[in-house]
Amino acid sequence: MKCIIADDEHLVRFSIQDMLEEIADAGLLWFEEIRQAVDGQDLLRQIASAQPDLAFVDIRMPLTSGLDAIEQGRRLSPRTQWIILTGYAEFDYAKRAIALGALDYLLKPASRDEIERVVRLALSHFADRRAQEQLALEHRMLGLLQDTFSEDPDLGDGTKYTGSVFVLDTPYSLGEASQLQQR
Repeated sequence: MKCIIADDEHLVRFSIQDMLEEIADAGLLWFEEIRQAVDGQDLLRQIASAQPDLAFVDIRMPLTSGLDAIEQGRRLSPRTQWIILTGYAEFDYAKRAIALGALDYLLKPASRDEIERVVRLALSHFADRRAQEQLALEHRMLGLLQDTFSEDPDLGDGTKYTGSVFVLDTPYSLGEASQLQQR
C-alpha cells in the first residue's frame, strides 16, 4: 500500500507516519512507501507521481487547501482514498469532505486506534472495490466470448477453440494496453 501524509506541521506528519508503521509492524498491513507532503501543491505533485492508495490530508495548508487539493487530486489519482485530518470540527468542512468522497474525517490529534480503524476501513473498501471490478471483468469477458462464438456461422458442433486471456492489474493507457496485447 502506498500512502501520503499531507500536513504543514512536521510533528503531525511524523506522528501519523509512526502510527502507520506501528500498525504495519503489528501485521495488519504492509506499506510499499509512506510519503510526506508539506503543503497542497506538494501533495498534488506527489499524488500525480505516486498514485497512492491512501492519503491523509490536513484541511488548512499553505498554497492549496487540503480540500482543494483533494478535489484536484481525485482527477489525478481516482483510486486514492482520502482521509481528512484536521484541527477544525467545522460542519462546512465536514460537509465538503463528504461531498468530495472522503473516507473519514479525523480530528487532531488522532489516536493510534482512530488511525487503525480508518486504515481497516480503507482495506475493506479496497477489497470491496476489487471484488466488484473482478465481477465486472468476468461479466464483460463472458459477454465477449458469447457474442464472438454465437455469431460465427462457420462453427460446427465439434469445433473447439483455445484462447488466452490477459488481465492487466495495473492501470495502462489504451495505447500501452494495446502494445502489451500485441506482444
